[in-house]
Amino acid sequence: MFRWTTWYLAVLIFASAGWSMDLLSTTAISGRAQDVVISGDYAYSADQYGLWLLDVSDPQIPATLSHWGSQGLSESLVKHQNFIYLCDGENGLAVIDASDPASPEYLGQASGISSAIGAEVSGSHLFVATGLDGLAVLDLSAPAAPAKIGEYVIPAWSSSLAVGPNFVALGSTDSLRLLDVSDPTNPLALSTISVIGDVRHLLIDANSNLLIVLRIEQGVSLYDVANAAQPALRSTFETGGWSTSMALWGDTLIVADWFDGLSFHDISVPERPQPIAAFTPNGFPSGLSLQDNLLALAVGDQGIEVWDISNLSNPIYQGAEDPLGSPQDAVWDAEGLIFEAAGDAGLRVWDENLTSAQPLAQVETDGWANALALSPNWIYLSDGFEGVRIFDRSGSPGDSFTISLAEYAGPMSINSSNDLFVAQGDAGFASMRLEGLSAPQVFGATATAGFTYDLAAAGNLLVTCEGSDGLEIFDVSDPANPQLFSTVAPEGGAWCAALAPERAFIGVGSQGLSVYDISEPGSPALLSTTGDLGWVQALILDDSGQTIIASSGMDGIYALAADQIPPVVMDQFDTYGFARRCAFNPSGVICADDMDLSLFGGLVGVTGEAAAPISYEIMRAYPNPFNPATRITFSLATAGKVNLSIYDLMGRQVDQLLSGRLTSGSHEMSWQPHARVSSGTYFIQLNTGQQTQVQRILYLK
Repeated sequence: MFRWTTWYLAVLIFASAGWSMDLLSTTAISGRAQDVVISGDYAYSADQYGLWLLDVSDPQIPATLSHWGSQGLSESLVKHQNFIYLCDGENGLAVIDASDPASPEYLGQASGISSAIGAEVSGSHLFVATGLDGLAVLDLSAPAAPAKIGEYVIPAWSSSLAVGPNFVALGSTDSLRLLDVSDPTNPLALSTISVIGDVRHLLIDANSNLLIVLRIEQGVSLYDVANAAQPALRSTFETGGWSTSMALWGDTLIVADWFDGLSFHDISVPERPQPIAAFTPNGFPSGLSLQDNLLALAVGDQGIEVWDISNLSNPIYQGAEDPLGSPQDAVWDAEGLIFEAAGDAGLRVWDENLTSAQPLAQVETDGWANALALSPNWIYLSDGFEGVRIFDRSGSPGDSFTISLAEYAGPMSINSSNDLFVAQGDAGFASMRLEGLSAPQVFGATATAGFTYDLAAAGNLLVTCEGSDGLEIFDVSDPANPQLFSTVAPEGGAWCAALAPERAFIGVGSQGLSVYDISEPGSPALLSTTGDLGWVQALILDDSGQTIIASSGMDGIYALAADQIPPVVMDQFDTYGFARRCAFNPSGVICADDMDLSLFGGLVGVTGEAAAPISYEIMRAYPNPFNPATRITFSLATAGKVNLSIYDLMGRQVDQLLSGRLTSGSHEMSWQPHARVSSGTYFIQLNTGQQTQVQRILYLK
C-alpha cells in the first residue's frame, strides 16, 4: 500500500540521484481547526498543525491563549486530567501537559505508537486508532508517559473508535470491528460489521447499548450492542452531504456536516429516529464538543465557534476565534533569525531552524503585513494600507518609523545601495532610503504603465511587473528620479521578478518562467521560457545565481537551475497550503506558505550541472477542482514503463489509470471517479520507476 511519509501529506519529487528538496522543519502558524474539546473555561483544538488552546470562560469573546506546533498532521485529540493526547498522524501520539493552558509543555511522543488517527480514554487506559497498525492500548497509570500494553492489528486503515463496557468499536474503510478489551493487553475479536463507505466517527451510548456509526456520505446507522458478539442494526438515516462528526446530548444526536451544517435527531427510539431541528453555522464544521448548553465547533480555517443550544430550534451564536496570522513573506537574517510578515499578526521573529513552537518576538501592526526587506540596521515591513513600518534590528524589533503611502504597500525590494522600492499597485512604486541616515528619506512615487504587482531591484536597475501590461525596466541610479529604459509585454503577462547580473527572471502567469537578457536594458531579449510551473507567485534567486525558487501557490515550490538556459526544474515540493514567498538561508530555503513556515534543505552548493533534467515534463491535471472528470497530461523524454494511479488522503489506492510501457512524447489520460468515490482531496501519482511525481486534486460531486 502506498503511504504518505512526510508530516502533512506533502510529496517530494526526486529530480536526480543525490539531489532532493527535503523538509527539515516546520512551524505551524495558522492551521485549520479539525477537532475541539471544551472543558471548564478552556477549549483545546487540533488544528492540523498542532494544539491550539483558547479561553472560553466568556463564550462571547473566545481568546487564544497559546499554540503548540506539531511535526505531524494533527486531526484529533483527547483530554485526560491535565494532559492532552494529540493524534498527530504519522508522527504518532503527542503528549502535552496543559495544566497551564497559556504555556503548554510538550512531554514527548507516546512510545510504541508509529501513527495516531483517533483516540479515546476509558478508565485508566487510552485506546488509539493507528491507521495501518489497527488498535493500540496504552496504560495511563502514569499519564505523562502512557505505555503501550496491547494491540490488535487489522488488514485495513483504522481511523475511528469508540469505547464501551469492556469492548471497543474500531472503524475502518470497509468494516466495523467490535473487540473484547476486558483484558487490555490482549484485545480479541468479537464480531465484524461490513459497511459501505468510510466510517468517520463512532459513539457508544452505554445507557441504551447503542453503537452510533457515522459514515461520510451514507449517514448514521444505529446498532444494538447489548451483545457485542451479535450486533443488531436498528435503523439508518441520512444526514447531509459530507458528514464529519457527532455528539450525544441526552437522547439527542448532534451531527456536523461540512456542507449542510448542524442537525439534531431524537434517537430515544432507535428504530424510529426523528429529525428535530437544523441550523447553519458561520464556518464549515469538522469537529464539535459539548459542555452543558454550550456547543463548540471546529470550523476549519475560520477557527472555533461557540453556540448556546439550550433551545435546539433557535441556537444562539455566542462568539468565535480565528487563528491569528497568515504567513505572507519571510526573510533570513545572517545573525540567525527568520523574520515573517504574518498578515493580521504583523511582524514575527523565529529562530533560523524553526525549532520553536512560538515566535521569539512579535509586533502586531494595524494593517496587513505582506512583505519584508532587510538592510544592515533596519527591517522594512509592508503593512498594506498602513504604509511601510520600519523596525530597528539592534535588539528585539523596535518600531521606529512609519511611512504613510498614498496606496497599498505591497512587495518590496532593496538594492546594494540599500535603496528600498515598494510596489504600490495603481500608484506604481515608491522609493526611499534610511541606511546611514537619522530618518527615512522618502523620494515619492513613480508612475508605471499598469498596476504594479511585484518588483525586483539589483544594482542600478529595477524591474516592475504589471500583470497583463507587461514589465518595465528602470534606471534607479538616482532613486529620487527613476528613468524608464524599456517596456516588454511577455506572453502571459509579468507577475513577479528576480534579477541577476544581466538577466531578469519573470513569472509569466500560466506560461511559467521567462528569462530575459538585460545586458542592454533599453532592448531586453527573451532567452527562454520554462512552462508547467503552475502560476508563479514569487521568485527568489540565491546569491550565487545558481538556483531560483518559484513559489507557485497551490502547486507548491519549484527549484530550478538558474545558470542554465532554459532553467531546468531540479525539484518540487507540493506544500500543504498556498506557497507565497521563499527566502534562502544556510540550510536551504524558507517557505511562507500562508499557514506555516517551513525550512527545506538539499539546495546549498547545488549547481545547475549537478542536476540532470527530469525524464518527463511536469504532470498537470485540468480542471482542478473538477466534476465529473479531469484530464491528466504529461510528456516523456524517453520511452519506458509508467504507472499512473489515484490515491486518497489515507494513502489508499483508489484507481489505477495506467500500468505499462509508453513511447516518448506527450500523453493524456482522463479520470472520472466511479460512483462510490466520495467528494474530497485525492492524489495523482505518476511513477516511471526511478522518479515519482504527485499532484493534489479536489473532486467535487
